[in-house]
This record gives sequence, C-alpha cells and structure tokens, in this order.
Amino acid sequence: MTFFERLAGWVNLLEASIMWVMQTYLTTVWGLSVSHAAGIINVWNGLTFFLPIPFAFFADSFFGNFYMLMFSCFVDAIGLGFLTLSTRQSLESEKLPEDHNTESFYQSDDHVELTHWFRFLNKAARILPTASIEEQKKNKWHLCSVKEVEDTKVCLRMTPLCITLVLCGLVFSLGNTYFLEQANHLNQTLGRLKVNSLIFFFFSFGADIITSNIYRIAKTCTLERYRKYFPIFGIAYALINSVLCCIIAAKVESRRLVNKEKSMSMFWLVPQYILLGVFTGISSICYEELFKTRYPSSMSKYVQYFTLGLTGIGTAASYLLVYIVGKVSERGKNPSWFMQSLNESHLDKYYWTLAVISSLNLFLYIIVVRILPHPKPKRANTIKKVKNMVQCKCRCCGCCC
Repeated sequence: MTFFERLAGWVNLLEASIMWVMQTYLTTVWGLSVSHAAGIINVWNGLTFFLPIPFAFFADSFFGNFYMLMFSCFVDAIGLGFLTLSTRQSLESEKLPEDHNTESFYQSDDHVELTHWFRFLNKAARILPTASIEEQKKNKWHLCSVKEVEDTKVCLRMTPLCITLVLCGLVFSLGNTYFLEQANHLNQTLGRLKVNSLIFFFFSFGADIITSNIYRIAKTCTLERYRKYFPIFGIAYALINSVLCCIIAAKVESRRLVNKEKSMSMFWLVPQYILLGVFTGISSICYEELFKTRYPSSMSKYVQYFTLGLTGIGTAASYLLVYIVGKVSERGKNPSWFMQSLNESHLDKYYWTLAVISSLNLFLYIIVVRILPHPKPKRANTIKKVKNMVQCKCRCCGCCC
C-alpha cells in the first residue's frame, strides 16, 4: 500500500467520524427533533451506499475510472464545503497474479441448459422463422441466448435474499442516529474525565474489523469442502446479533427513561454497539460472498456495490418505517413514540419493534436459503461438462447443433 493510499484511508476515516456525530449537531445546533435528524442522516447514508451502483456502471461504460474518481473527489470537496458553510475516494489498484492455466481463458456461455424455473422467460430464447438468425441476435430485446435467460432467472430467484439484506439496513441505521442520541442523554464522564460520544464509533468499527478478520481466518483454516457453508451460517449468526442488539437497546432505553437525570453511565451502550459492529461486519462480508457464488459471472464485478446498495435502501427506508410507526402509535389519542426530545419519546418501543422485524427477517432467511440457486460451478468443471454434453435436439440460439 502506497503512502497516498494510506493517507486517503485516514482521510476517509476522519470524514466518517465527522459524519458520525452529525446527529448531535442537527439536534443541538439546529434544534431538530430526534426523528427528523435521524431521517436526514439515514437518507444520506442510504444514498451513500446506493449511488456507487450507477456510478460504477458509468465508470465502466462511459467515463472510465480516472474521470469518475476526479468527479467524485470534486463533488466530495464541494459537499464538505457546503457542510462547513452550514457550520473521498481513493483509486486502489491491485496487480493480480497471472493465471497460466489455459482452461481459464475459455468460457462456455453457449452451453447452458434451460431450467424449469420461471419458464415464461424461455420464449426469449426462441428463434422466429420470420427473420434470419443474425438479425435476431443483433436485437437483444427480441432474442436472448439461453445463458441470458438463465441469468435472469437466477436474479429473480435471489430477490427474497435481497429483501433480507434490505431489512438489515433498518438495524444498521441505528448506530449514528438513535444510539448516539441515547449516549448524549447519559452520563459521559469516566471518573474526572469527560468522554466524547465519538468513542462509540471506534467500538463499533473495531468490532466490525475484528469480527471480519476472525471470520476470514476461521474460513481459511477450514477444509475447502466446508467453506461454502460459511456465508450461509455467517448470515444467520449476524441476524441473531441484530435481534440481540435491538433487545439490549430496548432494555437500556427503558432503564434510561426511569433515570432521566443522567445518572446512568454512557458505557451501558457498549454491548449494543459491539453487537451492531459484529452484525455489520459479518453480514456485509457473508452477503457479498454469497452473492458472488450465486449471481451470474457477468455481475461479479458489481456485487460489492450491489450489497452496499441494498443496505442503503434499507437504511433510507428506516425513515419511512419511523413515520409509519409514529402514525400507528398515535392511534387512540395516544402520544407518539417520537417526540421533539428523547426524554419525551419512547425509543424503547421502537427498538422492540425492530427486534420483532429482525426476528421475522431471520425466519425469512431460513426459508429463503433453502431455495437459493446452486453455486456457480468452477470453470474447469464447466468445460468438462461441455465436452461431454450431447447435442441438443431443439434448435435455439443458445445451443450448439
């Protein structure tokens, strides 16, 4: 890693720590309500996670990495400038080892068998007798190869798993919003030393890094035939941590509401921040690995952005969830769970709601993981299968007749 890459990493960490305390700035300086400030932060987080998907496409298709990097740095500087008035990105390059195996230079996209899933899509691979094959191949909107049809089926079958990742974003949105607001209403002293609430950023970030490294080491030390199960069980473990995180947060908030005079120490929040960091670290790496083994090879380059994008959708959707929960809680002329100040609100009930949603998400994942498409076979095995494949009797553009 070069000096400039290290410098960019530290700059990004500094910028993340600044945005981490933005919730406090919006509620104290601007006087916004807790839910309003949290909504602004969560929408910003959601856009931050989602926008890399279209911009990665623009970089590959139109502008290139250099101009997209220059544009993003320029926009980032402008954004921080506007933020300053109201009071990123490093180009990483890796030299990958050269593969001298000749089999890796051949692909067998044309030798794909049709499956029984979503059979209504199979008509896209039919050749029409009214035009020549060459003309139909040029028009991708009317004629697709069998591989393109099967790739579309795989994406549709992965939709339920994507929903579970979106629901994970609801829990992820708590870290620098409502959890931080709790810390600001607790005793922030350690003996005679006053501790800034920014310390929880390092608790969560440290738990994220440590858990991710432990996962990678454990997977490396395991036999290769068992490694394919690591992402599946890792996601289940992460979802269990999300449920425990919401339950502990609800318990701590209920205790805080009884002692509103800041008699409780802010370090009561350490367990929920550690659980949040474990949940974030394990879920992000496991979802990414699971997507890489299930999604078509043509999408492998965008899996990382796709994972962040789905998390961003859930993070931004938390604002809608808060609005719905607030309206439902007002029924029967009852006070809303989200008031102007934290002491007037009932965040403990909102945390219990998220605990129920996280439990349902875990149950949904257990069902979804049983219907996931099989992992992509290795290229060498695919070539061997192609060599032993018999000729297809039906004539379509994806077959070799």
